[in-house]
Amino acid sequence: MRPTSSSRCLASIAICTLMISASPTHAQTPTGSRWWPSEWGPDDQRGAANRLTPAKVIEAVGLI
Repeated sequence: MRPTSSSRCLASIAICTLMISASPTHAQTPTGSRWWPSEWGPDDQRGAANRLTPAKVIEAVGLI
């Protein structure tokens, strides 16, 4: 008995899903695999916005 096209499609989807979920790249972040704890403390909500200072705003205005 030959497999139907729908069963082959379902099998392909299952294999692709397994391959994607087993991929180690989804565990990486742009800053590396370990991006915590925040350098500004555990309760930080702003993240990199903490680096935004009045001097940086003036510097950015000069670029416009």
